[in-house]
Amino acid sequence: MKNLFVILFIFSWMTISCDRLIKVESYKNEIEQYDKQFIDFKIDKSFENPYDQTEVKVDAKIYSPSKEMVILPCFNIDIDKKLWQARFTPRDTGVYSFEIVCSYKKVLHTSNKFIFRVKQGSKNGFLNIDSSDNYFLRFDNNKKFRGVGLNVGWEFEPKWDSKSKYTFKMFFDEMALNNANTVLTWVCPWNFPIEWSPVKEYKIFVDEFTDFSKIYRYSDGFAINTKNSTVTQNDTGQLLIKKLSDQYIIYKLDTIIKSKIMIYYRENLFIDDIEIFYSMDDQLYTKCKTYFSDKCNLSDNWKRIFLFTEEIPTKNAKYLKIVFRNGIKPENIKIAGIQINYGEAIKTLDCGGLAKYSVKNSQKIDEFINLAEEKGIYIILTLGYHGQFNPVMDAWGANDEWQRNPYNVKNGGPCEQPADFFKNDKAKTYYKNYLRYFVARWGYSTAILAWEFWNEIDIAMRSQNIPESD
Repeated sequence: MKNLFVILFIFSWMTISCDRLIKVESYKNEIEQYDKQFIDFKIDKSFENPYDQTEVKVDAKIYSPSKEMVILPCFNIDIDKKLWQARFTPRDTGVYSFEIVCSYKKVLHTSNKFIFRVKQGSKNGFLNIDSSDNYFLRFDNNKKFRGVGLNVGWEFEPKWDSKSKYTFKMFFDEMALNNANTVLTWVCPWNFPIEWSPVKEYKIFVDEFTDFSKIYRYSDGFAINTKNSTVTQNDTGQLLIKKLSDQYIIYKLDTIIKSKIMIYYRENLFIDDIEIFYSMDDQLYTKCKTYFSDKCNLSDNWKRIFLFTEEIPTKNAKYLKIVFRNGIKPENIKIAGIQINYGEAIKTLDCGGLAKYSVKNSQKIDEFINLAEEKGIYIILTLGYHGQFNPVMDAWGANDEWQRNPYNVKNGGPCEQPADFFKNDKAKTYYKNYLRYFVARWGYSTAILAWEFWNEIDIAMRSQNIPESD
């Protein structure tokens, strides 16, 4: 009897403790069918990383009018305020009930139960596969849907043009006016990055020697037609000294970080044919480490390639010297443009690594989805892209994101090689955690037409990246 009393006492204490730990703060008592229900609640506990489900896992158990239970993942929306949220869209009418369940250190905490009512609505509901007609999708109310729209992978990047009109709002406004209803958008390092390594961005100076469409018409070698030094102002008003000759160019910029050269050629090109050096005083120059991108085959036997420097290891470099070695035939090689990153970092992505999700960019996706719902646009949301696994530049002179990928062991991740992402158990756990966050935060929206795991994943399947056997 005494032991039974102790057991009952402990059980009673656990129930009271659970109620005090989880406090449901707000939700709608009554909504229409397919309206969104946001349940706000606090968990009176500080977690090292509330986004990591291996540390803390929070779900809402939602019971439909037919007593069917849905387990809905929840997410932390404000770490400092210990505020969490469940987002749900009901498909049925009637009385729903829910409770919040928190699993922490192998102990299960459960809130009280709450109810809300759902009345008949006029919305179409979620999109589904039409098993009888592959030409259409169908809404829950059986209305047919045919997607017509645009691939808007990302907005124009502010670092190129902070006043660009090419925003999602502009695209969605135009799409709505022209009866377009579908958009495909990427989650990638430059658009809605949710989970990524902190990345610094710098000012960009671009020197274009020619109109790229007329590159083949030049006969004066490297498109450099003067030996005189010139002094100009770049777009930021900072002094730029450019010395030109048939064999070299020297730029002066404040704190040079790295550079990229676009080259057109139609004979063999070797890494030492064009060398790049940096200096603090225009006297003593140190050779930069360089590497080529993949080549792109063009017409008339011409090819395009990019030559890159690794990040310069000093913050005092002010001069960049590009040297064209003897033996290059001017009629067979053209320098189309040079890009230099310089100055102090102007931006760091609001990301902290694996399972440390960006609050700022999550809010941007919230706004993006709200805008889509308002304009009647349905979203194919791509959660990753091929460049995340590329260790070297491609023919576009970009997409070598493996060096910045948080899964890379050099950035604190579990993967020695890109292929490890698909085999490493820790990597799988992190990725499942990532998917859980997307479902928890945006799975409620009827504007989500589909999730696409990867864009152009076949491009990542190269011998130097991910063997086909993996």
